Amino acid sequence: MSDYVVIQDQDQGYGQIAVNQSVINAIVRNVIETDENVHLEEIRGLKTQPTIEIDDSVISISMKVRIQYGKDVESSCLNLKKKLENQLKLMVDYDNPIVEFNVVGFKFD
Repeated sequence: MSDYVVIQDQDQGYGQIAVNQSVINAIVRNVIETDENVHLEEIRGLKTQPTIEIDDSVISISMKVRIQYGKDVESSCLNLKKKLENQLKLMVDYDNPIVEFNVVGFKFD
């Protein structure tokens, strides 16, 4: 597991471009916090963190979530996945992260 994801290799341009895992983590958290239908699992009032792993320039994101009551689970997760992919593409020029949702329940408020 690496702390950096390589966006551009040295032989593709003027130098190597790598992004730290904390940058990826900040982008992921920002996207999740702005979504109204998907919420991170809370344990004793503390939100669980999404797990982000970088292996050979492949970003894997997994998280335990609750879906807002009355919303469709599949479409809510797909919308969040598309938002995550879009923001990673716009901010760090990374395509096709692996996103896994573990839906643990519903949020009723």
